[in-house]
Amino acid sequence: MHFIRHGSGWILVATHRILHWCGASIVTVNRIAPAYCLRTVLFCLSLFSAGCVDLKVNHVDASFSGLRDQFPPPSTNSTLRILVVHGMTHHVPGYSYALQTNIAVRLKMTESLPSVETNRFSAPNGFQPGVLIKREFHSPTLGLLVFYELTWSGITYWPKEASMRTEYQEGDFRIGLFQSIKLGLMNDGLADAVLYAGQFRPVMQAPIVEALAAIAHDSHGRPNDHLALISHSLGSFMVFDTIAKARKHLKANIKADFTNFTSRTLTLDHIQTWERQSVGFYMLANQFPLLALSSLTPDDLRNYNAKRTRNESISLPFEPLGEFLRSRAEPSMAKTHSSSIPNLTVVSIGDPNDLLNYPLSLKALRAYAGIDDGSGIPIELANVRISIADKALFGLIINPVKAHTGHEQNLKVMDYLVFGGKKTTERPLKPPKEAEVRR
Repeated sequence: MHFIRHGSGWILVATHRILHWCGASIVTVNRIAPAYCLRTVLFCLSLFSAGCVDLKVNHVDASFSGLRDQFPPPSTNSTLRILVVHGMTHHVPGYSYALQTNIAVRLKMTESLPSVETNRFSAPNGFQPGVLIKREFHSPTLGLLVFYELTWSGITYWPKEASMRTEYQEGDFRIGLFQSIKLGLMNDGLADAVLYAGQFRPVMQAPIVEALAAIAHDSHGRPNDHLALISHSLGSFMVFDTIAKARKHLKANIKADFTNFTSRTLTLDHIQTWERQSVGFYMLANQFPLLALSSLTPDDLRNYNAKRTRNESISLPFEPLGEFLRSRAEPSMAKTHSSSIPNLTVVSIGDPNDLLNYPLSLKALRAYAGIDDGSGIPIELANVRISIADKALFGLIINPVKAHTGHEQNLKVMDYLVFGGKKTTERPLKPPKEAEVRR
C-alpha cells in the first residue's frame, strides 16, 4: 500500500481510512491479504460511485463566433494564425498538440507536411526565454491555419525548484490528495503568478514579446491575415499586460525592461497589427480580475476613496484587456481602418467551481471598447460557464486541478472553440446571488 502514503488517488486514501477505522493500524496495512485489500477497494469504489453527483452547468451569457467563422475570405488567399499560450505550472513543448489536432479535425483540415517548425528564442546575453513551435494545417475551403505554440514555463522552473526544495520532503506527512494539490496547484502553479506579480515580471514577458513579434512579422505585408489567441489562466493576462506595457513605453519613447531579455523588438507597428487583424481571443480559466490587482498603486486607493465618497461607480483603473480594446477603438484606428478591421470575439470559458476562474466584466469591457456610445468597432463579448470537473463527491467536493486545467479534454469546450455558442435562455439551476458589499 505504498500509494496510500504517497499516492494521488482519493480511493486509496479512503481505503486507508476505512482500514484504520476497522482496526488495522498503519503499520499492519502493508501486510493485509491482497484479497481483503481488493474487496475493500471495491467497497470504496461502490461508496464513491453512490456518492458522486454529476455536475451539468453549461451556460452561455451571449452568443459568440468560433474559430470556424474566423478564417479570412478564401478569395484573399490569406491565413488564420493562432497563438497558443499556456498558463501556470510547468509545460513542455508540444503540450497543445492534442488541442490543435482536435480543432483541425473539427474543421476537417489536413496537416501540411512538413508542418512543424521549432524556434528556440535566444537573447544576446544568452538568456533563452522560451520555445515557439509552428504547425500548419490546410483545407480547400477554409485555406491555411497556422498554430504558434509558446512555451514559457522553462524560465520559472529553476526559481520554483530552488525556493521549494525543502517542501518536497513534507510529502511523508501529508495524505495523497493534499500532497497533489500542494505540489501541483500551489508550488508549481500559483508560484508562477507570484513570480509574475513581482520583479520577475520582465523576464516572464520576454517570451510573450518574442511570440507576438514573430506572428506580426509573419503577417507583414499580408493585411488580410487574421490573428487569434487561445490562452489559459495566467497566460491570458501575460499577453495583454505585455502589449499594454509595450505600447505605453513605445509611445513615451522609453525602453521597456523586458527588452534586456529578448532578441526581437516589439514595435508599435507589431502592436497595431494585432489590433487591426485580431478576430478572436478565447481565454480558458480567466484570471484578469485577480491578477489586475498586482498593478494597483497608492494613488489608485485615493481615487477609490474619492469615488466612493461621491457614490460613483468603481472599477479598476488598469485592466490590460480593456486597454487593448480601448486602443483598438481609438478614433484614428476606427476611421482609418474601419473598413478593413474584422469583428472581434472575446470569450472566457471556465468552470464555475474553479477557484481560479473569473468571468469577464462585460459591462466594463463594453465601455472600454466604446460599444455603448457607438464609437467603437463591433465586438462579441461572452462568458461560458461549464462543468469541466463534472463529478462532485457527495455533491460537495470536486477535483480542483481538473476544474482549472481540464478544458482540452472536455468535448463541449472544444466545440465552443470551433463552432462558437448561442446565448443560453434557461436560467442556471441556482441563480447567483448578488454579492454583498461590505463597508
